[in-house]
Amino acid sequence: MNVASFLTDGIERLGLRFVRVNLLPTGTLTLFVIALVNSGAPGTAPDWHRLMRAMQALDTLNSAAIGLLIVIVALALEALQTPIVRMFEGYWGAGRLAGYLGGIRARHWRKKREKLRKLSYSENPADKHSILHADQKLQAEFPSHDRVLPTRLGNILRAAEDSAGQRYGLQTVALWPRLYPFIGVTLQAALGDVRDRLDMALRWVFYLLIGAIVSAALLAQHHYWLTLPAALSLLALGAYLSACLAAKSYGVLLATAFDLHRFDMLRAMRLPLPQNESEEKTTGQALSAFLTGQKNSHGLPYTTDTGAKPANENTALSGGDD
Repeated sequence: MNVASFLTDGIERLGLRFVRVNLLPTGTLTLFVIALVNSGAPGTAPDWHRLMRAMQALDTLNSAAIGLLIVIVALALEALQTPIVRMFEGYWGAGRLAGYLGGIRARHWRKKREKLRKLSYSENPADKHSILHADQKLQAEFPSHDRVLPTRLGNILRAAEDSAGQRYGLQTVALWPRLYPFIGVTLQAALGDVRDRLDMALRWVFYLLIGAIVSAALLAQHHYWLTLPAALSLLALGAYLSACLAAKSYGVLLATAFDLHRFDMLRAMRLPLPQNESEEKTTGQALSAFLTGQKNSHGLPYTTDTGAKPANENTALSGGDD
């Protein structure tokens, strides 16, 4: 087996998610920096002919070595995905500077939230369309006032967390691992696809910003070439907006999962199904408190009904609310 076949087989084994979310952005950034250096930067302005000569000088072994280097770097940086997502969500640490900057951004989003809230309560009939838009935006993009985060993405994801299960008294983050096994394959696939798109977009944002910084440093002496890092920054902004759209879609699917399958989860946990909205919220709050360690299980009634079964590859998407 030659080196190229070895790399191809290895990439296939790593899976499509690794290729989309990690390998492709990492490879693009690596090749971009290599191309800049081989085109003459930083000593001279980039020259297309110089780059073509450098590419023609590459033999099969060197090309395979670069490919292997990209795969190794991508594997090494795979663990960065969660820190990257949390950074763009607005979890910037407990340092003084992070707290100061986070506070400024959080106040900015609180002001925007307050404007939308006031507009959504307007009683002017002429503002009917604006009121509806403000109300939809408020629900989809903002958590409660005291839960606002420093970034748009963070607020969208937190709004999704706060609405999906909380409508039924269930804490979304605590209950999601218990509910997920009961959703059908169609909904699982949709959630996985949207999550991949979100992670991929954020990885592109991260690498495009790195590319902008590196290219700005390499091209600082060649002023008109600084349009390149500016263009990369604009692409990063576009990727971030794409991530925000994916986050909204993820929130809708998350809420759908709770709407359809929360009763399946309750059956599996041997809890009786509530008879009305008030009873459901009371049960959901008690269950959430127990699972998050706020108090013990006193007050949670049990039933012998174990009719719910986790979804598997042969399970069609079906509602659990019967």
